[in-house]
Amino acid sequence: MDALTLSSPVTCLSGIKTARAAQLQKLGIRTLYDLIAYFPRDYEDRTRIAEIGSLEPGVPACFEAMVVAAPKTSYIRKGLEITRLTVADCTGSLHLVYFNQPYLSSALHYGETYRFFGTLQEEPSRQMQNPVFEFAQNAGGVTGRLVPVYALTAGLSNNVLQKAIRQALDACLGTLPDILPESVRTEYKLCGVQFAYETIHAPASREALMQARTRLVFEEFFIFSAGLQMLRDVRCDESAVPCDISGADAFEAALPFRLTGAQQRAIDQILQDLTSGHVMNRLVQGDVGSGKTMVAAAAAIAVVYPHMNGLGGDGFWLIVPPEGDPIAIDASGAAGSLATPQAYAGLAQIPHRGPQAALTVAGTVSGWDEALKVSRELTGKSLPLTRLLEDAIGYAAGGIPVTASQASATADKFSELRDQPGFAETFLVDGQPPKAGSRFLQPALANTLRRLTEDGLDSFYRGPLAEQLARGMEKYGLPVTLSDLQQHRARRPQPLRLSHRHGELWNLAPPTQGLVSLAILGITDRLAMADADDAMTVHRIVEATKLAFGLRDAHITDPRHLDVDIQSLLAPAALQPLAENAILHGLSGVPDGRLSVTAQQLEGEVLEIRVCDNGCGFPADMLGQYKPPAQPTGHLGLLNVDTILRKHYGEQFGLRLENRTDEPGACIAAQLPVRRRKAEC
Repeated sequence: MDALTLSSPVTCLSGIKTARAAQLQKLGIRTLYDLIAYFPRDYEDRTRIAEIGSLEPGVPACFEAMVVAAPKTSYIRKGLEITRLTVADCTGSLHLVYFNQPYLSSALHYGETYRFFGTLQEEPSRQMQNPVFEFAQNAGGVTGRLVPVYALTAGLSNNVLQKAIRQALDACLGTLPDILPESVRTEYKLCGVQFAYETIHAPASREALMQARTRLVFEEFFIFSAGLQMLRDVRCDESAVPCDISGADAFEAALPFRLTGAQQRAIDQILQDLTSGHVMNRLVQGDVGSGKTMVAAAAAIAVVYPHMNGLGGDGFWLIVPPEGDPIAIDASGAAGSLATPQAYAGLAQIPHRGPQAALTVAGTVSGWDEALKVSRELTGKSLPLTRLLEDAIGYAAGGIPVTASQASATADKFSELRDQPGFAETFLVDGQPPKAGSRFLQPALANTLRRLTEDGLDSFYRGPLAEQLARGMEKYGLPVTLSDLQQHRARRPQPLRLSHRHGELWNLAPPTQGLVSLAILGITDRLAMADADDAMTVHRIVEATKLAFGLRDAHITDPRHLDVDIQSLLAPAALQPLAENAILHGLSGVPDGRLSVTAQQLEGEVLEIRVCDNGCGFPADMLGQYKPPAQPTGHLGLLNVDTILRKHYGEQFGLRLENRTDEPGACIAAQLPVRRRKAEC
């Protein structure tokens, strides 16, 4: 077997097969160097040993204790087993709870002393859930050290990643090149590269960790500064016409105030650049405006983050002015006129890739145009479009450094996208995904942005540029036409508002997921989340999410075809019954709560199924609000079920709500037609 190198694939390591390599690849890890350079996001301090009596809720800590009540495992339901035990030291005792780890019944022994690490909880009782542990007599593997914590992906544990990094360090640490000259390391008192990488993953102490961090941060900024200097050198080689600055003194003399020292120095340096005969590359920091600054940023992002942004997408803005309510901009495009059911006949779903997937008008540029209008309305002025797009054009024409994200995303989608029209010319370099750190040029995008500065942003939809775009879409079979471009306009819809106990929340109306996000927050706001334990918290959030997505599926469509006021779905009267559904309010606070289900045949071949509880019963307002088949004022979940039953079986069927008369409690009755199955001989 060949010796491992920094460029060796991770599959060369023990225990890293194809599936595990795929998980690592989602984190951008393909080689041993990628592993070594994947730094922890945090550290758990397992060096300090506390006593049970001094443990603080919510603060991770180590402690030594003896098992005084042997572990017992209880089967709660499918997929949930709970193991409980009690440990104690001279200052007190503590209950430990483990989920779905029944093997611990034979791993933790009565009368033995262990060292544990975990976080104390006081609700619903004083306990610790799933603490890690080891024998106290040979501690040091699990506790007694700083443990790195890494950002992970589904199926990949911190322990597995640690072991893989350890293998890579053992194999390749000695081959790491030190890019910092010895003179620089000496001047700034920096440690060597091998010590830095070893310590960042396995720190012997906090002091050593600080040394490693200082070195690696310095190295990152050193590389960044060197890259900026290279860009400056390129620009310095570009000549420019020297400017006439003879009016600068007169302008300064006309000011009704004196410039500060910092202002004067900045102006002097700029004037020097303007007369130098070279292209100026200077950043001046100061106060920012509203929409105009964001337009410039959006344009630049479309260039420097090409695998995630572009002129062909949509845009949504939520602008908060100094006074008044937020202003929303919906710059999403409608489906093209050729995107008809006939055009997609025979397909089970809209294709994920290809011309038929690109079925909506690109709205991004219209959002820029509308944002500039907002800026002018709020401030009375706006920077010229040439200035706003100048940097983006420069980045597109002159190139940007390829980020690890871009390199990884392009490589991941290479086989899927390489044959798609325009992909290779736009995103590949010599037919291959670009390498991280290389220069990435986008001449076509630079040309498009230049045309926008010359003809205006509206030319993207109505002008020669739009006509060119339409010809390209027609050539490749997209269902979007020139007429679709010409009809597109960005909108300013009313943003959605939610009254929350912590303040007022805002989001965009459909076609965004704004309703869903606000509905989840609105439902959970009514569920006393602070009083719930971890399991109940997760349960309530999951239930709230399901209910919010039910609202989406029932009501969200093309904004032109909405059949309900979306804001009304966030009203307290609409959210409260959803919250009640999420927590099963009928049995809330009832110590012996129970449900019963009965079925009986009524006259006229009608089957009635009754679900009853012994809880607090339906509130009077709830019974008053729910009055099918008339439109109720709340309780959308019940309404949806009732509507389905009536449409499927007939208007004489459906749900009925009532309170019990024999004892406290509530009943929901569902009436369905009796359908008898013919006997089979």
